[in-house]
Amino acid sequence: MMILMGLVYQLLFYIHIQKYVLARPVIITKPLVFATTFISDVPDVDGDREFGIQTLSVIIGKEKVFWLGVYMMLTAYGAAILVGASSSFLLSKLVTIISHSILAFILWRRAQTVDLSNKASTLSFYMFIWKLHYVEYLLIHFVR
Repeated sequence: MMILMGLVYQLLFYIHIQKYVLARPVIITKPLVFATTFISDVPDVDGDREFGIQTLSVIIGKEKVFWLGVYMMLTAYGAAILVGASSSFLLSKLVTIISHSILAFILWRRAQTVDLSNKASTLSFYMFIWKLHYVEYLLIHFVR
């Protein structure tokens, strides 16, 4: 899932827009690199353990993997803020810094309320992560 959504989907979407919609050459840009690294997943230890799949969640525990994923997303938001701060376009700078700061804060607050022993709570957070992912489709245009 991470390879499909994080790399293949992002890359193919980018190539299509650049080449066929905007008629631009396909080159690697900061927004593309950011988008392809901005995927995280919430652990499903019970299913992995049941089928004998040795995932990181099974090996080190779902709480550690959960927080590792949250910290990775917060790091990605921090990177977006730094990229925004280095932008020479004022609108891009403001939108990128403010929006990613708000999203990072919301992510942090929401992560603190997740009960990893409750499947409904975990699923709700997982769906929340996808909402954050799709917000990036709007914001990616400002990362310059």
